[in-house]
Amino acid sequence: MNWTSYASVITASAILIFSAPSAYAYFYSQESEVRPVAECGSGCTYELVVGEQTYVLSYGVAAYQKSGTDTKTVQVNSITLNPDTKALVVDLNATSYGKFYINLPRSLIQASDGANDAAYTVLVNGQEANDDVIELTRVSEVVGPDERRLSIAFDSNTRRIEIIGTHVAPEFAAPAALAAAVGIIAILLRFRMRKLSQ
Repeated sequence: MNWTSYASVITASAILIFSAPSAYAYFYSQESEVRPVAECGSGCTYELVVGEQTYVLSYGVAAYQKSGTDTKTVQVNSITLNPDTKALVVDLNATSYGKFYINLPRSLIQASDGANDAAYTVLVNGQEANDDVIELTRVSEVVGPDERRLSIAFDSNTRRIEIIGTHVAPEFAAPAALAAAVGIIAILLRFRMRKLSQ
């Protein structure tokens, strides 16, 4: 092999080596990546009215999707409270898989075992999904002192997420309401007894 042939081989090798990162970047860009998918990104809020109380729920959505596709692939339609099942119900329309983050006010929905926090039960499309739930209360900087934060994984066909606790509003007001009722009954009985004694 003469000098010209050696030069050609060296030039071809250099081109291949220096072009490799570009090729890698091209193929990597075709892989799934995490992107915010709600218009408000990770700083979404939803106002939930329960009785005369309004709760401002902070939530965020992130999804895995192909590069260059529309980022609005998850739409949260509504968040409601079902006092019968003690569940916070999130109705959504997901066309990609990802994670749903939400801060839960303890005064709205709480899972507890006596004085200690307990794990929420989470259903995704009616199926128990506790293995796909991570509590971020102690590690997140966006959690208030009276809140708990969950990360819930979902699939591309997810339509409903249910977060089930042991207590929900307005159950927290029940002891106070009971005390008030007992007080009123006591006053009425005393008034009636006084009337009968006259």
